[in-house]
Amino acid sequence: CILFAARPLEGRVLVWIGLISYTLYLWHWPILKTLQAFLGDPDDWQLALAILFALGLSIATYRFVERPIRYGVSVASNRTLLYLASAMSALLLVVGVNIRTSDGFPARIPDAFLTLQETGPDQRGEGLTCGRPTDIVQQATGLDLFSGDAFAGLHVCAFGDRSRPAVDVLYWGDSHLGAIVPELGARFSGREEHGLMVALPACPPLPDVAWTKSSARAAQLCADLYEEMRTLIQRAKPRRTVLVAHWDTYATEGGQGPGALRPVGGVGPSGDILPVEIERMVSELAEITDLFVLLDVPTHDLDVPDALATSLRWPWLPKPNWVTRQEIEANRQSYLPILISAEGRDALTLLDPFETFCPVEQCLAEIDGVPLFYDHSHVSARGAALLFDGVPQLVGPD
Repeated sequence: CILFAARPLEGRVLVWIGLISYTLYLWHWPILKTLQAFLGDPDDWQLALAILFALGLSIATYRFVERPIRYGVSVASNRTLLYLASAMSALLLVVGVNIRTSDGFPARIPDAFLTLQETGPDQRGEGLTCGRPTDIVQQATGLDLFSGDAFAGLHVCAFGDRSRPAVDVLYWGDSHLGAIVPELGARFSGREEHGLMVALPACPPLPDVAWTKSSARAAQLCADLYEEMRTLIQRAKPRRTVLVAHWDTYATEGGQGPGALRPVGGVGPSGDILPVEIERMVSELAEITDLFVLLDVPTHDLDVPDALATSLRWPWLPKPNWVTRQEIEANRQSYLPILISAEGRDALTLLDPFETFCPVEQCLAEIDGVPLFYDHSHVSARGAALLFDGVPQLVGPD
């Protein structure tokens, strides 16, 4: 049995792979890291070419270096081998010294490429007071909420006129709210309104549901957060409450149905959860505060800065295909009708950035080379500015 099992391993292809495996191991890593240094985030085809290149070097190394050393198989005179080895060593030394003294040849990468690669979340803090959730909420409302370590990860900030005794406007949402908070703080500078925001990634502002990819602990935190926020709204009674979330992701999974939400702890409906929980949320909160729901900005299939950087570096490659109006309209069909129905009953007001970000068939991902997103769906500082310019109701009446 042992002999029979070993026979497939004696095939010429597997033996050949085994012979070059060590040199392939030595070559593949520096080649892949060099590719990453020049391209940032290589595409699959670029990685495949790099692996083929490493494979070719591995074969050459085995043939001209490893075999002569291990088996005394001479492919050239000893003097020739000595000259070649000395020349290669000198070349590697010169290259290494130049890389060291030039700080890695930074000129090899255009400044515009580096700027795209460095695009990240907006880090401005103008007009914002952020800190421990319980402290910020206590200062803003006088309420003792969000105590305990479970809520330590909340992103809570106050902004606007904090001398006012009550909170005028409350923003509540997930990481899509977190992405626009710096612009929100700047827009509220000088306004005679007291604002408060509470955000937790991957937690929609809905009762007893969580993103399907959340752990049991994170899902329970989402459910607990909803109860705390409902208490906050009932007791602080903000005039306006703006809900900001990645609705398209919660509505669809992988671009298809059913929704990417699940009940927490067996509570809530099964199947198409989102419309049911939106209706429940509206029924619980609309009588207390004026509800506003910010619909999604486009969600692209590509990381926007990486895709733009690749196009800049390799202009002969096909241009990125950004998401289209038709795709967004299709994604919205599972939940938008229930929101439109609620708006028709004066239960809430919809704030839609659709025309701002999708003025033509292919939605915007950049303007004049500046990314509107720092990944595939979260707006950058430039994207946030476009959002507030296009949807001024997001701040409220002057």
